[in-house]
Amino acid sequence: MNVKPRTSYGRGPLFMFVCVLALSVCASASPFYIVEVTAPDEVALADLLNCGLTIDNRVDRKVTFYVNEEELEQLKKLSYPLHLLETIPDGSSADKASGYTSYDQIGPLFSSYANQYPNIVQTGTLGQTPQYREIWAIKITLTPEQEADKPVVKYIAAIHGDEIVGVEMCLYFIQDLLENFGKNPFISDLIRKTVIWVVPIMNPDGHAAVSRYSAGKDLNRNFPAYGQHYSTTLFDGEPLGDEKVPVENGCIMRWHVRYPANLCANFHGGALLANYPYDNTPGISSGSPAISPDDDVFRYLALEYSRNNPPMYQSPIFPQGIINGSAWYSITGGMMDWHYRFLGCPELTLEISADKRPPASQLPRFWDENRDAMYAYLSAVHMGIRGLVKDRTTKLPLWAKVMTHDRAQPVFTSRAVGNYHRLLLPGTYNLTYQAPGYITYHADAIAVESSGTTRKDIFLSDGDVNQDGTKDAEDVQAVVNAALGKATSFDADVDGRGLSATDIQAVINAVL
Repeated sequence: MNVKPRTSYGRGPLFMFVCVLALSVCASASPFYIVEVTAPDEVALADLLNCGLTIDNRVDRKVTFYVNEEELEQLKKLSYPLHLLETIPDGSSADKASGYTSYDQIGPLFSSYANQYPNIVQTGTLGQTPQYREIWAIKITLTPEQEADKPVVKYIAAIHGDEIVGVEMCLYFIQDLLENFGKNPFISDLIRKTVIWVVPIMNPDGHAAVSRYSAGKDLNRNFPAYGQHYSTTLFDGEPLGDEKVPVENGCIMRWHVRYPANLCANFHGGALLANYPYDNTPGISSGSPAISPDDDVFRYLALEYSRNNPPMYQSPIFPQGIINGSAWYSITGGMMDWHYRFLGCPELTLEISADKRPPASQLPRFWDENRDAMYAYLSAVHMGIRGLVKDRTTKLPLWAKVMTHDRAQPVFTSRAVGNYHRLLLPGTYNLTYQAPGYITYHADAIAVESSGTTRKDIFLSDGDVNQDGTKDAEDVQAVVNAALGKATSFDADVDGRGLSATDIQAVINAVL
């Protein structure tokens, strides 16, 4: 596809997302080294993968590290073959790639889109970085100012500032969506029925310096880690922990909570593959698979991307271009695992270029390779089971947990709308719905077909069966009467499994 140069800028209304920051400016003057270490055998490989240093890539027994001087000396003492790939004197790459979009162009570009496409575009900032750069975001959907019962997909690039191909692919994708709305039926339908968010540069300070890091920190190793900082979910009462992470991570975390997603991907460079959860599970060694409860869904999502990206799918290193994160190499504090475990959003890490900074003349080729994959992955959010969870009496939306039988990982409704989207492959599923102060509801034998989503709206009861505004003995008697077959003007099946003694007991528990 011929993508026009992005040179037309204008000014338009921006909105500020809810993100309160405590800014701290610090700089890193320490040199970094990119080194490739070759393990002589499998035992040595296991030692390298579990040594605790920052790994950037792994191909068979060759492991690429980002290290400082002290860590470099540790690697040298191993006496394994070591090849210095690059020295970064001050933490940033000296060879800034020319022909790429600069950070300073993003704000004006997004402003021009807000002016040109006001019915489908809303733009703004998630907050500021340590060096006071804005983290720009764009929201694309019909009537973007309204929160609606639609699935939400988010694309994020440049969590590592020196991995810049993903930035351009996100910008190409945005432009392709906007220019084809009202012209291409598939894209138009996608925009109407999906909320699409894009953050092209999560690490603006690193991007400006062409550095992996921000303020000396690897942002993709500094999200809260499962087993260390949390063990359940935000819904279950765990604190968000956004004040203990780098500024940029905190902005992303608060954005995910305020505008929850149902599918996400973050774009990287340095390899060519689709990497799916888990990246880390306590007790499982790096290099061994860490299987999530939704492994079948994640493999499907990864293949949706790789199958539509021929070079990735034809990888001579990774079968079909996909791999479990921990099986490749384990990381702690990654965004992908945190988003899935803590907030219930499936996320993949997409490595889309073996070269982190290829010549800009190659960008059209990268777009040709990634365009269909980006659309296919985004479209996959429209599968499984979806619906609304509301109060049975008031019909107001509820923040609820949705569990699938035999799958330990829940998903959650949005607080604003009450909608949920449970990505599942074709089959028959039993779901359970829970919200504080409400009786747990079961929906059994929900069929998921091979195309589209199955809708299941749920209305939870707080025990006020007769809907008179109070929970008392009259509600218990009302359920007893209904269970005995007496005519009632209300739905006394409060747990979803037909009128029985379990409904009576549930209402008694709610009244007490």
